Amino acid sequence: MLTIEALVREMEMYLTTTDHIIRSRGILLLAEVLDKLTSKPLTDTSIHSRIGFFSERLADWKALRGAIVGCLALLRKKDVGMVTYSEAKAVALSYLQNLQVQALGQLDRKVNHGLIYW
Repeated sequence: MLTIEALVREMEMYLTTTDHIIRSRGILLLAEVLDKLTSKPLTDTSIHSRIGFFSERLADWKALRGAIVGCLALLRKKDVGMVTYSEAKAVALSYLQNLQVQALGQLDRKVNHGLIYW
């Protein structure tokens, strides 16, 4: 058993490195893990720190897909911990400030579609 907090601690180097390829893959891996654990409860602290992390990464063009997948995974959680209204608003503002949908590739546009209609 590994908690999300322990996973993030172990992945810290991969989530913050200056190597954009490693960083983008690390962020996408964390996002995919969170996406697969939609029915597993997370603490409020864990949700709040992760949504802040992913919304900040919307400005990181190289890690954009992971940031979108992570935001969606946390925004979809219900009954097992939820993102607050102010956090959802912060995600929306970050989205509007940092993303140019026309510049995204086809796969990223499909992932992005879920965030738009959330």
